[in-house]
Order: sequence, then structure tokens, then C-alpha cells
Amino acid sequence: MASVCLTPDTYLPPVFDSKQISHEEREHIYKQILESGAPLAWAKVDAADIDAIGLTAANANAIAEAVTLSL
Repeated sequence: MASVCLTPDTYLPPVFDSKQISHEEREHIYKQILESGAPLAWAKVDAADIDAIGLTAANANAIAEAVTLSL
């Protein structure tokens, strides 16, 4: 799970599901994010966590962690 904290003046193309765009598009957007200077963080979810609490809760935990780390 990843989090990028954007300011109102930062423009990046909207991406709702990274699996819906090509690898090249993901790489290009990642480069744009890095060049923008926007805070960026990601969090990993282990399979054991998903098994223990479910996918939805594991995703929510990962999102919260990534957002906290990016602030």
C-alpha cells in the first residue's frame, strides 16, 4: 500500500487502480511523484496479517501506516 501527500498545486494524472495501467505508465508516474517532492511512503501487508484479520482490515491498516509515514 502506498501513500502520497499532494498539495493543491501538485498535478499528477489520476490513478484509481495501478493494475489498470501499464508498467511503463506506473514508472513514469512514480518518477513524477519523486520529482514533485511530495511526501511518499508505503507499507507492506504480510499474508499472515491478511489471514488473521482479513483483506479489508489489513488494507486499512496498511493505508493508515503509509499515510502516517508520509506526513
